Amino acid sequence: MKIDRPVLSAILRRYGVFGSVIENTPIINGQRLDMDGVTPRIKSITKVTIENGSSFIVKIVKEKEHPTHIIEQQSVFSQCLHKCGVRVPKRLMADTGKYCSIERVCGNYCSVTVEECLDGKELEVINEKYIAELAQIMANMHSIAVANKCHIDLNTIWNIYDPHSDILQGYQRYSLLPKKYGDSHKGFDWGRYKAIHDTYLQKKNSLQKLWHQLPKYAVQGDFSTNNVIVHEDASINGIIDFNIAGDEVLVNDMVTEGIFICYIMDLDKELTEADRRGLFDTFVREYLRTRVLSKQEKEVINDIYSIVFPFLWTRIEILESCLQRGAILEANAFLEETWEILTTPYFV
Repeated sequence: MKIDRPVLSAILRRYGVFGSVIENTPIINGQRLDMDGVTPRIKSITKVTIENGSSFIVKIVKEKEHPTHIIEQQSVFSQCLHKCGVRVPKRLMADTGKYCSIERVCGNYCSVTVEECLDGKELEVINEKYIAELAQIMANMHSIAVANKCHIDLNTIWNIYDPHSDILQGYQRYSLLPKKYGDSHKGFDWGRYKAIHDTYLQKKNSLQKLWHQLPKYAVQGDFSTNNVIVHEDASINGIIDFNIAGDEVLVNDMVTEGIFICYIMDLDKELTEADRRGLFDTFVREYLRTRVLSKQEKEVINDIYSIVFPFLWTRIEILESCLQRGAILEANAFLEETWEILTTPYFV
């Protein structure tokens, strides 16, 4: 879907930005039909520069999972962080008094937001310095969300009780292993497999009884390196993209996103896979220096780690690879390692 300059100029004027658009660069430009084959899905993100040199990001969205009221709540949270000194893009307010407006674009009514553009480029790799700073930023965001009672009526992709969340992909694949390999892999320790599966469910069910007692507030929800903007000198300029921001139990966000950042993101060339555990330890240490956990959070942090990390999807991919290759000894060793992680407290 092509968004021409007159349309972008008209949108900017509604947000109090006047001046001719001299450059518009599409970042994302997609349009297709929804699963019903009728309803259009639109997602357009454009960097727009006006004649005085100022640049803005104009987002135009029509997706049923991103309704206007949720985008408004995400924008309010983002702007709260900005006003509190966190380096996130400033959100502009439309002439309606809202951050998210409804605009007719290419014949479709879409949700539109405008924000200032952060200078720099996406972070490419992680190292101890970046991990420490990202942990401090997350902890500061969490503290601000608590202080300002920020909420978003949406689950995050880290919600361990939402069957559709990304963090459960690994467990879901693990639970399908008997169906895929049960009759064809003699020697595989299905007894240990079942003990792991049952213990996981027991821990998760016990944890759920305490879940409602834990602090739960708005979080940015995606500290991927492509959402971290760095200056030319490689220092962090800020965090972008609140597209999947939602409400999350804060200690769960810290643990699950910490695991995601430290175990999934690309490493600095001077680091090896063996360094990832040390990076996670750094992440947790620096987070706790910035935000102190409540008594209830301290009581559940080990259980969260023990049911998230063993079933990280990249770990389960290793187990599946062993079974596909018929490497039964390796697969059984992997089960023993998983059992150890599941049953041994990580934090002391």
